[in-house]
Amino acid sequence: MATKTTAPKSAIPGATGRAAFSLCHRLRSKAMYMDMEYDPSVPGGHPGDDHFWCTHTMNCLGPDGRIADKERCSEGSGRSCFESAW
Repeated sequence: MATKTTAPKSAIPGATGRAAFSLCHRLRSKAMYMDMEYDPSVPGGHPGDDHFWCTHTMNCLGPDGRIADKERCSEGSGRSCFESAW
C-alpha cells in the first residue's frame, strides 16, 4: 500500500511549495502565532504579517544590523546571516 506524502505546512501565511521555505528560518512574524486561515482578499495581507523579528537577535534587526522582514530575509538577498530552512 502506497502512502501519500505531503509537504510540511509552512508557518508563513499564504506561502506554498519551495517559496514557503525561501525565507530565513530565524525570521518570525506575529502572524505565525495567530490561529486563523490566510485570506488573500484581506487588504494589506494577513493580520500581524508586518511585525517581524529575528530569533538570533530577538529584535527587529538581524545580526548584521539590518531590518528583518520578508524582503530582506529571503534567499538570494545577500545577507551573510541568512540561514536556509532546507
